[in-house]
Amino acid sequence: MSHDLLSLFNLFCIVVLPYAIWHLGRLKSAIPCAVVQILLGIILGPSGLGFVLPELQEHLLPTPIRDQIAHLSSFSIFFFALITGLHLDLGHYRGAHSGLALIGVCSVLVPFCFGTAAALWICEVHPLAAQGGGGQARFVLCTAVALSVTALPVLGAILRELDLIRLPVGQWSLGLAAINDAVLWLLVSGALAGTGSREGASNSPLVILLFGALYLVTMFCGARPLLRRLFPDRDDETSRNGILVGVVAFALASAGATEFLGLHYLLGAFVAGAILPDHVRAAVLDRIEHVTVLLLTPFFFISVGLKVSLDFSAPGFGDIFVVTTVAAIAGKFAGTTLPARRIGMSWRDSLALGAVMQAKGMMELAVLSIFLAAGLISNAMFSVLIAMALVTTALAMPLTRMLLVKGYGKSIPEDA
Repeated sequence: MSHDLLSLFNLFCIVVLPYAIWHLGRLKSAIPCAVVQILLGIILGPSGLGFVLPELQEHLLPTPIRDQIAHLSSFSIFFFALITGLHLDLGHYRGAHSGLALIGVCSVLVPFCFGTAAALWICEVHPLAAQGGGGQARFVLCTAVALSVTALPVLGAILRELDLIRLPVGQWSLGLAAINDAVLWLLVSGALAGTGSREGASNSPLVILLFGALYLVTMFCGARPLLRRLFPDRDDETSRNGILVGVVAFALASAGATEFLGLHYLLGAFVAGAILPDHVRAAVLDRIEHVTVLLLTPFFFISVGLKVSLDFSAPGFGDIFVVTTVAAIAGKFAGTTLPARRIGMSWRDSLALGAVMQAKGMMELAVLSIFLAAGLISNAMFSVLIAMALVTTALAMPLTRMLLVKGYGKSIPEDA
C-alpha cells in the first residue's frame, strides 16, 4: 500500500470513524466523542493492535505517519485551547473573583490530599508498585498530583457537546479548569525539582509563580486594552482576514510565553482567547470553530490513545485502580462541590461542577509521561493511572448530564 493511500486510510480512521461510531452507536448521551477517539487510539496503539498484531500495526501506522499525527495534534490542540478561551466570558466573574479563587484552590488541594492518602496506602499494601527513582516521598507527591488533574481540552469538548459552554456552569468550569492547569504545572515543577529531568518546566515553582503572575498582569492590564485598538470593529473581508491572522499571531506569542515559563502553551492560548474583544471573538469563532472541533481535534485525541501502553497484569493493578479512581472522583467532588455550595451555588450546579471537573484526558497523559520519563513512577503505576484517567474522563459527561438535564431542559438535549 502506497504512503499516500495509507495517509488517506488513517485520515478516515481519525476524522470519520470515531465520529461515526459515536453518532451511529448512540453513544452521544453517554460519553464525549473525545473518549471514543482516545479509545480508538488505544485500540490502534501498543496496547491493542500493536500487542496482538504488531506487524499489521507497523504496516498500517508506520513511524512517519505516527509522527505526522503527533505534529498535527499539537497544532489542533493549540487552536482548540484558543477557541475555548474565546468562549470564556470574563464579565461572568465580575464581583466573584474571590469565589472563583476559593473553588479553584480547593478543587486542586482537596483531591491532592485524597491522592496523598491513596499513595500512602499503595506504599503500604503494594510496595512494588510504588518503586521509583525518586523515593517514597516523591512517589507520593507524583501520585497526588496525578489525582488532582483536570484537563481543559476535554472539559471544553464536554461542555460544547452538552451545549453548556455559554451557561453559568460552563463558564465557572472553564475558569476553574484554567486555575487547575496553572497550579498543576507548578506542582509538576515541584515534583521534578532536583531530579535533573529535562521534561517539564526547567524553572523552580517560585520562579514560575512570580513570572506567571507578571504574565497575567501584562495580559489583562496591558495587552487587553491594546487589543481593542489593534483590532477595530470593521465588517469587511479584508479586515476579517487580518484579524484572524493577527489573533493567531497574538495567541502564538502568548502560548510561547507560558511554555517558556513552564506553564504549558495551552494555558497561554486559552488566556489569549479569553481577553480578546467581543467583536474579535465572533469573527474568529465564525471562521475556525467548526473546522477545529470536527476536523483538527480528532488528531489530538487519537494521538493521546496511540501513546497509551496499558499493562493489566501489573502487580496490584485491580486494587490500585479502584483506590485511585475512588480517591480521584471523591476528591474532585468534595473539593469542587462543597466550596461552590459555600459561596451560594445550588446543590445541582455545585454537583455538576464536581462532575465536569472529573475530566482528565490529555493533561493526565502528559503529566504521567513526564513522571515516567523522570523515573519517578513505575510502568505498573503508569498503566494504573492511565486507566483511572480514562474512567474518570468517561464518567464526566454522563454524570453532568444526569445532574443538569432536569434543570436546563433543552440546554442538554439527549441527542445533542
